[in-house]
Amino acid sequence: MGKFFGYSKQEDEKIIKIIKTRTADYKFPILIGVNIGHADPIITIPIGVKVRIDSAKNLFEIVENGVI
Repeated sequence: MGKFFGYSKQEDEKIIKIIKTRTADYKFPILIGVNIGHADPIITIPIGVKVRIDSAKNLFEIVENGVI
């Protein structure tokens, strides 16, 4: 979901609550508050690469090369 820009803390919390409610039935991880998308600075995530996500450790790691 990237980082929300220009919103108050209360608005951020409301957006996160909406996202959690709307995606509760899905069985895939959702990243919130990461510099992806239209952020500055921006992290580019290559499409199709394997990643490791550990929410208990607040970890997101790209585990293979994005280019050959």
